[in-house]
Amino acid sequence: MKICAQKLVRAEKLIGGLGGEKDRWSQAAVDLQAIYDNLLGNVLISAGVIAYLGPFTTAFREKCTGSWVRLCKVKHFSSRQWSNYRKRSEEAGRRKLRYED
Repeated sequence: MKICAQKLVRAEKLIGGLGGEKDRWSQAAVDLQAIYDNLLGNVLISAGVIAYLGPFTTAFREKCTGSWVRLCKVKHFSSRQWSNYRKRSEEAGRRKLRYED
């Protein structure tokens, strides 16, 4: 009986210590589901950018990716918004200019 009580106390301590982990894991599961839901559209758009848009200007790339995102929505392929694409492109361009100086 004493051993059982000790095990119960240890189990309660363990569960209490892991209480915050449930929230973290729940959020991680939600984030992973969003990534999974957008996977097909993201892969299609990424493949298009790699295959077709390399030699073109940033403005043309943004125009194409915007139309591809709209097309993915029409075809019911979820994709993340590509609004951050321009921001990342501009940051990469600024870094390149710094290295060329």
